[in-house]
Amino acid sequence: MTGIPFAFPPCGPVQGFRTSSVVRYTGIPYATAARFEVPQPTADWTSVFQADSPCPACPQPTGKGSALVASVPLLQGTGISEVCQFLSVTVPPTATLTDKLPVMVWVYGGSFESGAGDSPIYDPSRLVAEHQVIVVNINYRLNIFGFLGDGEKRPANLGLLDQLEALRWVRRYIPAFGGTDDPKSITFFGQSAGGSSVADLMAVPGAPALFGRAIIQSAPFGLTRGRDELNSHLLKKAKSASRDMTVAEMIELCEKIDKAGSKKAPKGEMPFAPQYGYAPLPAEADLNAALNTNAPLIDMLVGSTDSEASLFLPFFSVVGVAIDAPIVGKSIHNHSVSKLNNTIYHPYDRTFAERHVLAGGKASLYRIKFSNKTNRLGACHTIDLPLLFGNKEVYDGAKILEGFSPEQIDLAGEQMRAIWADFAKGKQVHLTDSVLGLIEIAEIVDLSKRSI
Repeated sequence: MTGIPFAFPPCGPVQGFRTSSVVRYTGIPYATAARFEVPQPTADWTSVFQADSPCPACPQPTGKGSALVASVPLLQGTGISEVCQFLSVTVPPTATLTDKLPVMVWVYGGSFESGAGDSPIYDPSRLVAEHQVIVVNINYRLNIFGFLGDGEKRPANLGLLDQLEALRWVRRYIPAFGGTDDPKSITFFGQSAGGSSVADLMAVPGAPALFGRAIIQSAPFGLTRGRDELNSHLLKKAKSASRDMTVAEMIELCEKIDKAGSKKAPKGEMPFAPQYGYAPLPAEADLNAALNTNAPLIDMLVGSTDSEASLFLPFFSVVGVAIDAPIVGKSIHNHSVSKLNNTIYHPYDRTFAERHVLAGGKASLYRIKFSNKTNRLGACHTIDLPLLFGNKEVYDGAKILEGFSPEQIDLAGEQMRAIWADFAKGKQVHLTDSVLGLIEIAEIVDLSKRSI
């Protein structure tokens, strides 16, 4: 590619822009929907679409992005719009139409309530430039706009339906950007609520036609299952949601739902989540059977960090004080982390991987152990993000990285990006034993072996 970058997908011509290391096409519409409506593909266009503005974020409560994770605001540089079905494509500067590069489609986390595909914390430039893959960052509806529907006046799972439309867009149009349309070389990957989205959409009948690889990072399986009673309680709080409410009134309602959910911990701490039994998901009782049907067609990498829950302890009033107590504080911290991990993450990712293999699929299980003795947060929830994306301007000074040198972060990040990219390219993932103790990873092949 030379000069100003253009792409010519069948939907219409797109003009992107160059950075120092990649070519980007940002803020491309993939669907449209009025409030509480199912998304529909965006109509084609004939004039050149200027793809140089970040995707606008779905309206969301402020202050949901933890300052522990990054040194810049979560939504820095993004606008806010109820019409938020946009995506961005990042490609290597030398990509050509004949390359058919592996494609990685990123879905962000944020408890299904906050976040944005074009948040600077998810800039995929280093992953793309280092490994010659294409990364697509997708946006989707959140909180009351995208989840906690009653199935009548407000459809459930609109955020997931948005994600499916984005995946369909990628399958149709990514060849125009130099990517492959072969689903075996399309990887759907996400962290936290994004990882949960990937796991759930693996159960959709048409999923293998959209992606043949899945990376599930820190999915809160222990919070997303068994929510019927909680959903009934929270739906009563959401009853007033309407098409006529202002955005500000909708966000105020989200905050009321948050407050109601916090009284139903631990699941209620994440009041918005996918609802089983509503499109596109099967009933929860049928979920494993649906996942098993698709398992032979989707290769999977799933796992979590070693001390996921340590990120959250400071926000629990009693525990947050107790972990600072002399002598006993460290023991309280470690016990609390272990208990929360076992409630939300660790037993479930292994079980998910083992079920997948028993159903005829391929799966590898990982644990991120990147930590140091001076940072009590350890290998906490979100520690994978600065390693995967590696944007120094965004992550320098973040609390989760205190105690690490820039050289350690760079080396660990290079290793993680290589593992993720190798998986996207169909290469064997294997145990990586670095001096930093970054990650343990093993293919699940013998279910009689219970450790990695």
